[in-house]
This record gives sequence, structure tokens and C-alpha cells, in this order.
Amino acid sequence: MIHDAQLGTDVYQQTGTIVTRAAVPDLEALYALAQKRREAAPAMGTVQQLTAQEVQAKLPLLTAPQAGVFLSGGARVDGAALVTTLLAKAQQRNLTVRQERVELDGDENIVTSAGTRRYDRIIVAAGAWLPDLLVPLHIQTDIRAQKGQLIELAVKDYPLQEQLPVLMPEGERDFVPFGQGKLIVGATHEDDKHFDLSLDAMVTADLLASAQRLMGTLTDENVVGVRVGTRAYSSDFAPFFGPIPEHERLLVASGLGSSGLTTGPQIGRLLAGSALYGGTPDWSDYELPLSTYLKSSLA
Repeated sequence: MIHDAQLGTDVYQQTGTIVTRAAVPDLEALYALAQKRREAAPAMGTVQQLTAQEVQAKLPLLTAPQAGVFLSGGARVDGAALVTTLLAKAQQRNLTVRQERVELDGDENIVTSAGTRRYDRIIVAAGAWLPDLLVPLHIQTDIRAQKGQLIELAVKDYPLQEQLPVLMPEGERDFVPFGQGKLIVGATHEDDKHFDLSLDAMVTADLLASAQRLMGTLTDENVVGVRVGTRAYSSDFAPFFGPIPEHERLLVASGLGSSGLTTGPQIGRLLAGSALYGGTPDWSDYELPLSTYLKSSLA
């Protein structure tokens, strides 16, 4: 999709991913697991076990590296840039984009500020807001909202920094290096804050402390931005998508959680293909039946 949409490296770049572990047995178990999973997922690329020194060589901004496993197929993506760029390119292909809060009525119509509209197919991909949208259809949805925050840090601009791998340290937040000395650290998983989008100084300090355990040179002055958003999670933490039972004209997707930038594009592609070309594709290899997450409130 990245290739087809001609997206630049400022949006997506395959840099590789390092996952670290402190204990040697845990590291060896992780390495064995990665090798096994690669058999069914060759896009993971090469799997390589690294010493702490080899990790630091790949990520020179670290001051306290740990040993880890490197996956060459890993990549980094700027979510905001991805969405903005894809919408712009879609409009170039005659897709109309309207920014508006809408509702569904009991007859599967969309209620807008300009009146009620009926469409052949509707994809309802509203994240944590899905339960409210499906109330008029008497459907209960297994979705909860979760708040997430991350910080943006200004760090030393190393040569070829755009190619530095993503780091997923044990017990800490992810490190995502971008070009021009930008480093993203996060994100939090706050189950009690739901749709609260306010910035929290204590959370920012906690994220910075997490970063400082791997980069001892960081201070408050390195923090140049904070991002906050809302995720949608199901009870089993799995995403779900497909035609809504007894409402086949409606397609739905939610529950992606923090995997949204990984699974979202593929789920979107599958749903778009179904909406455009019809049919009843078999998605059983990807998910549980939708009845696991959607229940009739009239039952």
C-alpha cells in the first residue's frame, strides 16, 4: 500500500525493530519465538540476536542499552502523516471527504447536518465511538475507550538518523526515531481516562523518566511536544471487522487498540474491497466471528 500510494519516508520507512530483554533466558526465548513466527510471516525479514553493544551500535543515542533481537522487516510510521497523505491522495481520485459528526438511524441511514442520506454500503470505522453509533440498531458493542499519550523529544541528529531502528525495550515505552533529531517515546495505556484528551504533566514526566532510563542525557528541555488520543479495545484485545450480522449493508471495524497503525491499513483494504466488489469473503483466518463482539440489545 505504501508503494501504491507513493508515500514518502517521512510517512513510512522500513528501518527494522529491536526488542530487548534484560535476562538471558528471556532473550533466548524471544529469539526462538521470532524464528518460529517468521516461518509463517516472512515479511518479518531477518531475525538476529544482538548484544548490548551491538544494539548501541544500531542506536547510538542510547546510553544504557540492553541485549535484544533485531527484526529487519520492522518499520516506523507517522500516523498523522499517513492519514493526512492518504486522504489527500484519495481526493485526487474523486473521493469526497466531509469532516462532520454523524449518526446512524434505525433504518441504516446516515443522519447528517444536511439531512438523512442512504448509501449502498457503509463502513463504520469510528473507533471507541462505535457503541454509540450502533445504539439505534439495537446492537451492544464490546468496546471500551482507552487514553494514550506520547512525547516528542529533540535529540542529537545522528548521521542517517532516518534509518535508525525502532526500539521496543522491556518494561519501557517504545522509542521511535525520526529524522532531524526527532524521537517519539510512548505510549501510555490509561484505562480510567477514556475520552479525556487533556494533557497530564505527571504522565509527561513519567514518559520522560522512561526515556531517561535508556538515555541518561535527557532533560525536560528535550520535550518539545505531547500527543494524546483515544484507542478502542475489545475485551480480548483483538480487532474485529466485517459485515454486521442482520445488517449486511453495514461493514464495521473496531478494537484495533495500539495495533492500529499495523493492522488498520490491512483491515481498511479488506473492507474497502468488500464494499466496492461485494461478495462475502471468508475472513475467518483473521478474526473471531463478529457475534463475539456485537450482540442484539433486544435479545
